[in-house]
Amino acid sequence: MIVRDEDIEVITTSSGRVYRMGGECYPSVTTIIRFGDPELKYNSKPGPAAAIGSIVHYKILRQYARKRLSIPTDPVWRVAPDEVHRRINECMRMWHELELRIRPLEVEAAVCCNTPKYFGRIDMLAEVEGELTLLDIKTGAHYDDHVMQAAAYWNALDREPARAIYVYLDANEERNPEKRARVIEFDPGALENGFKQFLERYDYYMMPNVITDEQS
Repeated sequence: MIVRDEDIEVITTSSGRVYRMGGECYPSVTTIIRFGDPELKYNSKPGPAAAIGSIVHYKILRQYARKRLSIPTDPVWRVAPDEVHRRINECMRMWHELELRIRPLEVEAAVCCNTPKYFGRIDMLAEVEGELTLLDIKTGAHYDDHVMQAAAYWNALDREPARAIYVYLDANEERNPEKRARVIEFDPGALENGFKQFLERYDYYMMPNVITDEQS
């Protein structure tokens, strides 16, 4: 279900991000997924790619949002200003070239699931080309665990979206020499399988002694 921002508090703990609502704590979807992956670390500070990605998200999503979105404030370290502008402009160009027909319903919205308990934040729930779609924008590479993220959001939305679409706007010329957006669609079958994988990560996260005292 969709949750109002004013009803939640976001807490950053040593094991990831947690949402507090009504006196209860809910781990975030990305916290759950990354906790079960030994190659991913939580305590590392966001790099320049993440800061640039936040700017791109803001520039795209503000075109569709009814509410005022917060301007990203994370500094972009270790990248020359000209390169920052180039990457942002490349991402925006790739997005506009898709010419997606979008009727937004929810933008940058928090979603909650009570069974099992978790929270997440979706980029957009919209009618895309006339079909109810969970839409997520990435400014980096595709990872296999993205289907778990999509599935968790889809489940929190009562599985109502007919599909999830992940749009990859990768300005890294080595990974994306063609400089074109990549679109990956997850149908209900893929989302169902992804949710089973997510539940495995969830069970690991919820094992005794895994949740820290900061979340209690």
